[in-house]
Amino acid sequence: MLKSKIHVLTNIQGLFLLVYEDAQGHKFEALSPNGEVYRHGEIYYNAASAKAKGRLWIQQLMTEDF
Repeated sequence: MLKSKIHVLTNIQGLFLLVYEDAQGHKFEALSPNGEVYRHGEIYYNAASAKAKGRLWIQQLMTEDF
């Protein structure tokens, strides 16, 4: 069984930023209040760098009409 660990779950500009670690490394996703999931494919070495990139990514998503 593959285990995942959640490091951060926070609300940024109406989207939830989820930073987690799985067998491949640290990743992040954005979750909308209506259940849509926006996946980001990059893998990071630590939770802090995934969180920093996730915050920037959400700001970019918010400037687009996602």
